[in-house]
Amino acid sequence: MKLQQATELGLPSHIVCDAGKTEVARGTRTVLAIAGTLCFASINEQRELLLLGMKSEVDKVTGKLRLLH
Repeated sequence: MKLQQATELGLPSHIVCDAGKTEVARGTRTVLAIAGTLCFASINEQRELLLLGMKSEVDKVTGKLRLLH
């Protein structure tokens, strides 16, 4: 399961269950939210904060999932 995989990688994650106020039944798991971890940060010449490593960590869990339209 993706939640377990994210947890094992130390990524903050949370499953959202629907409130049932629209078309989806109450309690249906509709979202798995996964936050990236800050592995490295630096400031470039334009004084922008660069976060490196976040996407690669999340991609270990979600990289093979297709986007829904």
